[in-house]
Amino acid sequence: MSSSRRILSAFCAALITLVLIPTIASAIPRDEVVSRGNVWVQRKVPYSQAHYASIDGRVLGKINNGTGYRMDCSGFISMCWNLRYPDGRLKSLDTAGLDMDSLVVPVAKAGLQAGDLMLRAKDRVTGGGHAVLFIDWADETHAYYWAYEEKGSDSGTIKSKRNYATDYTKSFFRPYRYRGISPDFADVQERVSGLDRYETAVAAVERSFPASDTTSVPVAVIASGENWPDALGGAALAGVKEGPLLLTARGSLPSATRASLARLKPESVVILGGTATVSTAVESQIASMGIPVTRIGGANRYEVSNSVARATIAQVVSRSEVVDTVYLATGLSFPDALAVSPIAARTHRPILLTGTDALRPGTFSLLKELSVKNVVILGGTGSVSDKVAKELIAGGFKVSRIGGADRYAASINIAHHGKQQGLGISWRSLGLANGSAFADALSGGVAQGQSGEGALLVLTRGDRLTEGVARELREHRAEILAEDGRLRVFGGSGTVLQGTRSTAAAVLRAK
Repeated sequence: MSSSRRILSAFCAALITLVLIPTIASAIPRDEVVSRGNVWVQRKVPYSQAHYASIDGRVLGKINNGTGYRMDCSGFISMCWNLRYPDGRLKSLDTAGLDMDSLVVPVAKAGLQAGDLMLRAKDRVTGGGHAVLFIDWADETHAYYWAYEEKGSDSGTIKSKRNYATDYTKSFFRPYRYRGISPDFADVQERVSGLDRYETAVAAVERSFPASDTTSVPVAVIASGENWPDALGGAALAGVKEGPLLLTARGSLPSATRASLARLKPESVVILGGTATVSTAVESQIASMGIPVTRIGGANRYEVSNSVARATIAQVVSRSEVVDTVYLATGLSFPDALAVSPIAARTHRPILLTGTDALRPGTFSLLKELSVKNVVILGGTGSVSDKVAKELIAGGFKVSRIGGADRYAASINIAHHGKQQGLGISWRSLGLANGSAFADALSGGVAQGQSGEGALLVLTRGDRLTEGVARELREHRAEILAEDGRLRVFGGSGTVLQGTRSTAAAVLRAK
């Protein structure tokens, strides 16, 4: 062979290798791997070696254009690990492909962690290949383990309980670790996330209303996931109604929200906001599930928050409770209202929205109507001015303010308010959310207030842990981690970055 032909041959071989081997473009956290797998499990994505499905479990058909993963066992693992070609197209390997040294490394049984692989590669000795995603040990002796897998036949994607010894000795399965798995923080953190804001809301709700054959809630509150005011205004209502707050798109009910409603079996649903925010189509889709639907609307966010507050206090009175305090936050930005949402859900104290320099029409008379005595203003004077405070004081209300140098400091001060006032909420399983992105913690804040004894929420930058939050993690480490508690991080790896989580983990692990 001539030298020029040898060079061309080597170039072609390198090019083929580049095309065929999936890239490990960036690390993927273990909890994100498991979260991706859980989506297909919840959707019960059917088994097929000829069809492809999207990451969110929608069957796309037989044509592979790089937007879906093959609906078989190894395609499922490829989806969980986010395998892609160098050009970004989604890559579905077969079981032999999953066995590549460039992709995985063998691990010992004792080292298995969530997101690892149990693989029987297809060859002449073992026969047909199969791949399952290791989730956790099912017993203390590590004889059985939980796995996610595309089972085949009529099962589709399932969570299964498997015998390790049988898999290893009789079925030739071996444990592997994806080289793209990033460091694990499971000892001190729990990521609460999904593929989008609606999946994340469902994941948050599952923390306060865990799956059970007997799960049923009196009411589910539904708000727009495309904006924040109605959802945050509904925190106290969801709390007093003892039901979850779920999110919807304006024009249609997301599949994740529909599935959560089917699981929770609410006796009724309350939609927050007018039809321009949550359409009548969504209302009809919920009603078609056999669930009675009512709506609390208004001409704007301020009217909706007032109406929701009125409904909240009416429910409080019906329970012979007394709530004489409300939180007042700007209607122009979300961080202050988001930070107080766990407290509002826990205490049933409404969150009202206001303009910067004046109360909105109807708010003053509403406060009188609700027999409110105390108004806690959230944020500095740039959010809610002293003019508003003086207006309230002149009207006979006792007014206090919780602010801070910025939204992150304010969230910490709000958390301290919740703890110091003896409001039945604690640092255990503290929530952490990006203070520049409202969507991930809309349901999460409410779920924090509803989970266990109630848990607080603080805000950080997404790209780094703020000094104030780091200080709080150090000072309250023992409380956060008490009784198997962990820091709950709301949102995916694109919202609270891996470096931010790593810093938080280091702080919590330090003794």
